[in-house]
Amino acid sequence: MKVIHEHVFSKRLCHKRCYYYYYYCHYHYYYYYYYYYYYYYYYYYHHYLS
Repeated sequence: MKVIHEHVFSKRLCHKRCYYYYYYCHYHYYYYYYYYYYYYYYYYYHHYLS
């Protein structure tokens, strides 16, 4: 969750930068968020089976 918070903060910083850079960070943030969610789901599922 801490990593997500750091990513949100970096996304806010991108707001002050150029348009293209903001969209790049926005896309990167969502990609990272889905990856984190997938990892969390996998961990929870594995833990539940164990």
